[in-house]
Amino acid sequence: MKFRWTYGVLAVVVACGSACSAFGLFGEEDVPNELVGQRIAYERVLDGVLELSARLYKADSQQFVRLTDNGHGDVQPAWSPDGQKIAFVSDRTGAAEIFVMSADGTDLVQLTNNPAADVEPSWSPDGKKIVFRSETGLGTEIFVMNADGSERRQLTNNQTFDMDPSWSPDSKEILFIGDADSGGNLYVVGIEDADLRQLTNNNFGDAWPTWSPDGETIAFASNRDGDTEIFTIRADGSDLQQLTDNGAPDAWPVWSPDGQRIAWVNLSDGYGEIFVMDPDGSRPTRITNDERVDSYPKWMPNGRGIAAISLWDDGYKLIAVNLESGSVTVVASDMNLDRRAFDIAE
Repeated sequence: MKFRWTYGVLAVVVACGSACSAFGLFGEEDVPNELVGQRIAYERVLDGVLELSARLYKADSQQFVRLTDNGHGDVQPAWSPDGQKIAFVSDRTGAAEIFVMSADGTDLVQLTNNPAADVEPSWSPDGKKIVFRSETGLGTEIFVMNADGSERRQLTNNQTFDMDPSWSPDSKEILFIGDADSGGNLYVVGIEDADLRQLTNNNFGDAWPTWSPDGETIAFASNRDGDTEIFTIRADGSDLQQLTDNGAPDAWPVWSPDGQRIAWVNLSDGYGEIFVMDPDGSRPTRITNDERVDSYPKWMPNGRGIAAISLWDDGYKLIAVNLESGSVTVVASDMNLDRRAFDIAE
C-alpha cells in the first residue's frame, strides 16, 4: 500500500534537555516559554516528499534536524515514553510498515513486515509495547507487539474498521474507534485477555477519544445531538456527559497533563479556534483568535502551551500557542494535515 501523499518526510522538534547534545544547536533567539524543554517529532514536506525532522529548543537557541531522507513516505511519528526512540510508519519497502529509530535518526529497525498496511503506532506508557492498526481482508483490526517487534498479537477480530488506538495510562487497555465504517463507537480491549468492552452504542459518529491522565474518564466528540460536540464518559461506559453545545462543530478534545482542563477546537464561521475548559464543561476560554483553521491540538507536557496544525494562506503549519498570552509561534511549515502528523515527547 502506497500512502496517498505518494512521498513523505518525518521531522522532530526538540526543546532541549539532555537530548540537545545529540544534535548540536545553532542560532540565538528568545524561545517562547511554552517551547523551552519540549521535543516535538513531526512530518514535513521537504524537497517534495514527507520526511521526519527535528527542532531543538533551549532558552536562547534552536535547531532543525532532518531525521529521514529516502524519497518515500515517513509519517505518524510517536515518541517512546523515555524520549529515546521514535516509532513511525514508512512505505520504503513497498507497503506501509512500522519502524523505530533513535531520537537522532540513527539505529533504524523495521518492526513489521506484512503485505497489508500497518499504521497508527502508539507506545504503551511503560514503554514495553506498541499498539497499531493493520489492514485485513475485511477491514482494519487492532494489534499489539513488543517494542522490539516480537510477539505480535491481534486484539480485535470484528471484520469491520477499528482505528485510532490509544493506551490507558496503566498500559493495560486500548481505547479505539470501532464500527468506523458505519459511524463509529467507542471500545476498550484488554491487552492480556483481549476482553472487549463497548462503551457507546449508537448510530452516530463518536470520534477522537482520549483518556484522562488518571484513566477514569474518556473525552470524545460525537454528533449524537445533530451537531458535533464534546462529551465525556467513564471508562466503564457510565455517566455520559455533554460538555459543549455551541451550534457549530466542536472537535479534537485533549486532556491537559494534570487532567484539570480539556482543549478542543470550535469550527465556526469558516475558522477553527482553540478553546480550553474544565472537565465538566465549565469556564470555556478561547485561546486563539486568528481567523485560521487550527486543528489537532496537543498539550505541551509542561502544560504551558498547546501545539496544533494551522491552515495559513501559504499552507499548513505546525504552531505552538502560549496559554496565557495566546501568542502563536510557527514551529514548522509545509505540514501534512493528519492527527498523527506530530507528537510531543513527555
